[in-house]
Amino acid sequence: MNPCYQSYLKRWQKMTDTFDGETSMKARTLSDNPEQCKATANKNFNQYLRMSQGVKLDTQNGYAKFCDYVFRSMYYPFVSAIHSQSLGMINSREAEILLPSEFEYMVTDANANQEPLNKVLSTINSEQIVKGRIGVMLEVNEGTTTAQNTFNICTYNAESIIDWEYSMIEGRQVPSFVNLKEVVSERSGASIEQKEQYRILQLDENGQYFQWVNEDADVDPTVLPPENRRTYPDVGGKRSSEIPFVCINVEKLGFNIENPFLEPVADSSIKLFQADAEYRNTMYFTSNATLVTVGVTPEEQSNMRIGAQGYIGISASDGDAKFISAPSDSLSSNAQNVNDLKMYCASLGVDVMQTNSPESGVALNTKIETKSASLKTLSETGAEGIEVLLGIGARWQGVTGDIIIVGNTDFKTQVATPKDLLELMGVMQGGGMTKQDFFNFGKKNGYFQAETLEDWQKQTVIETVM
Repeated sequence: MNPCYQSYLKRWQKMTDTFDGETSMKARTLSDNPEQCKATANKNFNQYLRMSQGVKLDTQNGYAKFCDYVFRSMYYPFVSAIHSQSLGMINSREAEILLPSEFEYMVTDANANQEPLNKVLSTINSEQIVKGRIGVMLEVNEGTTTAQNTFNICTYNAESIIDWEYSMIEGRQVPSFVNLKEVVSERSGASIEQKEQYRILQLDENGQYFQWVNEDADVDPTVLPPENRRTYPDVGGKRSSEIPFVCINVEKLGFNIENPFLEPVADSSIKLFQADAEYRNTMYFTSNATLVTVGVTPEEQSNMRIGAQGYIGISASDGDAKFISAPSDSLSSNAQNVNDLKMYCASLGVDVMQTNSPESGVALNTKIETKSASLKTLSETGAEGIEVLLGIGARWQGVTGDIIIVGNTDFKTQVATPKDLLELMGVMQGGGMTKQDFFNFGKKNGYFQAETLEDWQKQTVIETVM
């Protein structure tokens, strides 16, 4: 495996957990064997919430207490919320696609699930947002000719691209070896077993592209497998001299790994998860007092009742009964810490698409331009990756013609606010724009139902008189 891949595995796992939400965060925290945790008091087994020293040393009840601590905590799904918001901004307009006639099928049928190319691009953008990395490969449909749907686009997430070798050609990283982890399902009677296999993409002694599948992850890229293990995909009897695989990151194409796009949000969400666990733990123990009695006989203890209409009878002159609880001094500071972290997490997102915003459209669009600069780069990189991949397919198939994929980078809101309308009315009345221009603007943004300026003016006069 590539050392860079191994160094990023935990970070990608963190992004997956924080994106999946509370169930995954708690399952990861409690993932180790409970019996082993109880037997090894000092084992630091959990990933996101830490077991206190006192609980660790309690080998009898420590793990049960820790489970209660974890279950009381709350995880706030900022990563998934900001992901949805960011992806929604990119998907607010479809990408512009120009393809040769031989590839036009891709517009509506681009992968094995017969999804359109814009849907495939959305999948790519989604992985870019969460983990900052995804691989795309052209798969040849078996038995096809150049007149049919020749290719499918396959996607591989960051954890699946485990090893690679490349050369720099005209400023681009061109792969000569790629090792891809795949999970396949095999049915045995009523049960289904999942197992891992590794698909290796290589160039042979003559520079021709082939695939082979191995059960072991460790593959030496300098050693070619025997010919009987090789599969040469071909299009109309023609093999490729390029490996049809492109690695798409946030800012650039290539195999150099970039940091996950939402990692700052994930890290802050984990800190918030930990702070909330402490806050709820403190609140639980300060609100659940313990009854302490002095001078109570066994008979009096058996008749003791607490709660509504309860009774505690103590015959001893120095007897006493009272509730004691943990001090609540830290509760307010814990609550403040949780609220501060919530605000910080929210500030890291692209929190700009609020329909009830009091800002004018110009101000709102300015804010979008400022906060979405890196999101635009991400969208452009995803589209460029598809362009490069289809370019490989075009050279393989002998197709000529332009291949242009332009991802959406216009995140401006198209809905004007009432404040905009009032401001433009003042401009119109001051002679800065015509009535027709004002009507066109209001019509475009859904404020006017009339078909023409004359109809709108007549309607306005009637309603004013009424």
